[in-house]
Amino acid sequence: RPHVRAFNAFVPSTVRLTGNEVDWDLVETYVERAFRRAAALGGKIIGFGSGAARSVPERFSRAMAWGQLVRFLNLCADHAARNGLMVTIEPVHKGETNIITTYPEAVQMARDVARDEVGITADIFHFMMDGEPLDDIMTAPEYLTHVHLADTGRRYPGSGAYPLERLFAILREIGYTGAVSIECNWGEDLAGESTRALRFLRTLIG
Repeated sequence: RPHVRAFNAFVPSTVRLTGNEVDWDLVETYVERAFRRAAALGGKIIGFGSGAARSVPERFSRAMAWGQLVRFLNLCADHAARNGLMVTIEPVHKGETNIITTYPEAVQMARDVARDEVGITADIFHFMMDGEPLDDIMTAPEYLTHVHLADTGRRYPGSGAYPLERLFAILREIGYTGAVSIECNWGEDLAGESTRALRFLRTLIG
């Protein structure tokens, strides 16, 4: 059977990770089951976007929320190590969350956690939504563990005007050898759109 290598949409908004309502017993149960099930499907990467779950509540200390996320990612790292997976911090645009919204901020979180099982996902959609330069990846390329691709309107790669050529040039420059996933909104012609996306991406890989 085919394996599922990478997972997104990790933590639902109902499982709070910051604020006064965090239930750490629930969080640990959720993380344990998620990593065990992902490993059973042949998983290698669990992406941590989950903007709603991690957003800092109004009037709650950002420093305390940061510490809660460090604790959460250490918990994830423990279960990742047991199951042969990686957890990757995904910077998410400011319309979806209010913490870890840039690549450098994700780098700081990864450094604070300081675990081999914790890396970063760079998603071109979130870069474009906030106008973050892709060159931010080059400030700490050693943390890049996964890449998400999309195009204008979060459609399939090759259908719009996102600077995917520049992204792949950066990946070549930093010697990136990790995985790349398409995370986009497909239309009704999945077979046709995925074929065109693959053809376009092969031109970038060269």
